[in-house]
Amino acid sequence: RRHTCLEAVQRYFQEHEPRASRSTENQVALDNLVSLEREALSRMPVRKAQVFFLYVHRGQSVRDISDSLGISVRTVENHIFRARAELRRNLYLVG
Repeated sequence: RRHTCLEAVQRYFQEHEPRASRSTENQVALDNLVSLEREALSRMPVRKAQVFFLYVHRGQSVRDISDSLGISVRTVENHIFRARAELRRNLYLVG
């Protein structure tokens, strides 16, 4: 269930960011979430944060990330899973 919530938030950012930027209140909320994500990523091991960023923000496939970083597909999947779990924990601690 939590995984679904995080995916919904990510989809919202991708689909509605231009509309959200029209509203000051929405922009502040978006900025806060982006800040929380950056802070959480900065505390992660570099490779895990890098994999998460490439997957979520650059839209690269697991296979492409695996090939470009020279790590296994399974390792990429583990990094994504664990990064999402850490972000969920951070978001729930704030909320």
